[in-house]
Amino acid sequence: MKKSAIGLLLATTLLLAISSSLATPPPPTNYRICTPYPAHQNEETVRVCPTDSNVVIAMWRDLRLGPRRIGIGRSTDAGNSWTDSLVRLVRFDYQSDPSLEVDREGNFFACFVDFDVDYHSTYFY
Repeated sequence: MKKSAIGLLLATTLLLAISSSLATPPPPTNYRICTPYPAHQNEETVRVCPTDSNVVIAMWRDLRLGPRRIGIGRSTDAGNSWTDSLVRLVRFDYQSDPSLEVDREGNFFACFVDFDVDYHSTYFY
């Protein structure tokens, strides 16, 4: 009786150790998708191409130059490495609220607000 109780206790302990390691996967690796700057980068949106999962596009609000800009990044190796730049199709000094979608054919669509704080002008792209 004593041996079976010890065996049951050991089996239960082993089972709990194994199940807890399986139930808690390690956190995913973080990959930097934009050029590192001390300024904030936020309002991120990321989409994966449905026809080629190696193609990943991301957009974010980027403050690296001071005023709000929109950054865009592209990966062709499933997010393991990235190239990035700032969106250059702008009329004013401030951009915000990036949005990104992809259709089932793999066409990406980007949208953001471009505005002038002095003259209260706003354009949507």
